[in-house]
Amino acid sequence: MSTFNGIVKEFPSIRIDQFRTSPDPASTPPLAFFLSHVHSDHLAGLETCKSPFIYCSPATKEILLRLEKYPHRMNFAKGILETRKQTYKHLRKLLKAIPLDTPTQIDLTPDHSLRVTLLDANHCVGAVMFLVEGHGKAILYTGDIRSEIWWVNALTRHPMLLPYVRHNDRKPIKQLDCVYLDTTFASKGDRYKHFQPKQEGLTELLQKVAKYPDETVFYFDSWTFGYEDVWIAISGFLGCRIHVDNYRFKLYSALVTGSDPKALEGPGLVGFTFGNHLHRGCLTEDATARLHSCEQGTGCDIFKRDFVRITPIISRHNGTEIAELGAGGGQGDLDRQHELEVFDLAQLGALMKLCTDQLHGQPKAMTSVMRLVASLIEDPVQTIALDFAALLEAHMGTTAEGGVDVDPDELSLSSLVPALVRLASKQEGAQLKKAAPVTPNGSKCRADGLPARITFPYSRHSSYTELCHLLEVFKPTDVHPCTVNDMHWGRDQCMAFLFGHLYDSVCNFTHDRMMLKRQRHQKPDMRKVAAAREESEAEVSDDDRGHHPDDDVDHELLDATSGIEPVLALIYSEVAPPSSPSPALPESLYRPFGDQSTSEKPSHSLAGPATQLQAGMMEALKSFPANEHAPKRRRLECDSATPEEPAATASAGDSSSTPCHSMSPAAIASARKQEAHDAALEGDWDDITLVSVSGYHQEIEVEL
Repeated sequence: MSTFNGIVKEFPSIRIDQFRTSPDPASTPPLAFFLSHVHSDHLAGLETCKSPFIYCSPATKEILLRLEKYPHRMNFAKGILETRKQTYKHLRKLLKAIPLDTPTQIDLTPDHSLRVTLLDANHCVGAVMFLVEGHGKAILYTGDIRSEIWWVNALTRHPMLLPYVRHNDRKPIKQLDCVYLDTTFASKGDRYKHFQPKQEGLTELLQKVAKYPDETVFYFDSWTFGYEDVWIAISGFLGCRIHVDNYRFKLYSALVTGSDPKALEGPGLVGFTFGNHLHRGCLTEDATARLHSCEQGTGCDIFKRDFVRITPIISRHNGTEIAELGAGGGQGDLDRQHELEVFDLAQLGALMKLCTDQLHGQPKAMTSVMRLVASLIEDPVQTIALDFAALLEAHMGTTAEGGVDVDPDELSLSSLVPALVRLASKQEGAQLKKAAPVTPNGSKCRADGLPARITFPYSRHSSYTELCHLLEVFKPTDVHPCTVNDMHWGRDQCMAFLFGHLYDSVCNFTHDRMMLKRQRHQKPDMRKVAAAREESEAEVSDDDRGHHPDDDVDHELLDATSGIEPVLALIYSEVAPPSSPSPALPESLYRPFGDQSTSEKPSHSLAGPATQLQAGMMEALKSFPANEHAPKRRRLECDSATPEEPAATASAGDSSSTPCHSMSPAAIASARKQEAHDAALEGDWDDITLVSVSGYHQEIEVEL
């Protein structure tokens, strides 16, 4: 799922795959938009876009102009769901198609132009990468890619990329300033390190299909764009065409009937004129075909017959299958998209009341639906994707119409709740499958002993090893991830951790610096702080280096890779000392970690700063008078120990003392706060130094 905000720092006058108005009032409107492909997670804001021009591939333009969305709005006064049809036809004059592999100059202003080259992304029909050059800079935006070895090798021979390619360990003639990378599966976890190549997956599929009798009917799960090569391969192998519904056939037919420049992907799918004859493609609207890939609920009787289901997966790892449905975005893009719109809290409250009334006595269903509906509160889009077939089925079950003369534009509002129950159940099932991928042994067998379901590996996104191979070829100055979970960002998502080993020298990745700065300014999650307090009371194990969730900085980053050390050092140097330091703490505690009184270069390791910090904290503690009547609770023995010299024995009356040299600064600060809390409850205060968890433990916690 793409999370890229569209901003290209090297070319701030353009936006890529993000078309919403920037919330920053200081930002300037873009002079050009670029769209890599038609998956829904890359179309944000296009429904209201009015300017400027949008540059894309020919296939993307033709398909986008024919995509249909059906927003549903709740009318509680009439008790119905009102439906309208929404398309992207208003973009007809804005969309500008650029042929692939053709460097094209785009004039943004009379004195400002860029050269853009579109490159095949090996992801789905019309998907491209953008090579953008101008004013002495060059970037490669990948969009979504599958960087298989053969594909990367083809890039190294591309005329426009040759100057940026490393050949036989020789430096390139030019260096890319940044690669904006598809990091959907950028993880060092074993499951995502290696994926089977597409050709291996297709070969496996054809071998399995060949075992079935000639009269066997197959249904291929194609819930999104990206399986066009599978259609062509299986259709050619079995010598029969594939039935798709009218909507899908119309989308792909536009590839050959659209305006110039024509899309190269069209002829193999829907056919072309060869001399005086029409050469048919692999797709058809004939519902009697042996192969089907149509949308459920469109009238095809395949679902009433005995068929073998073909389902693509991402990969196999240690005997388990990694499910592909919706991974990386795009789920349901190949179907007509139905969405429930909720515009305000009043509507949300009315919807919750409707669900409560209809699901009375069904606590499990009510919990699932309420969780689904409540997610709209924090969702900026404020829509829920609906299964129209389930909605129609629920409507016929809750009305007396029995499916006769049903008006799809005015469905009963009472039919919404059963549809939401099915949707919530489906989402929970998908999460369980993601947590525990299905195994090949889970498939049912037919009467002839063959499986009723065929799976084959066919990932549309790159594995971690494939991404490394791509970056090793170019070694750009910077790498910017396009799929990031900001809430759970840490060492494993850090660019230096993932790709720093590819470089001969230390690299300062811009995104890493930005995320670390953001973490520094974020307020700690109180739930995480509470968890840290509980953890601080437990025994610190040998392999636990004292890292707690309420740390502002992930201390494990430095242990993982040396590439991030200069990034942290840079951030440390930017921490400003407080304007009026308290006399209770030594001035050395206010200096940034990299600030040294000697002429030596600042250390880029956290070991030195952490040691210096603990020493400063202990020096500060000595300035406070001891309280002989302090309650006997678990205390930190920081007064008589240094990091190099362990504390002696604990006092005879306190057997639970913990030497602070075995704890990190974060654990010490957390434990001090816990002591203050306990003392406040008992009414027996003691002198406790509270050091701020913000500012990297360099400031007094003023509010306390």
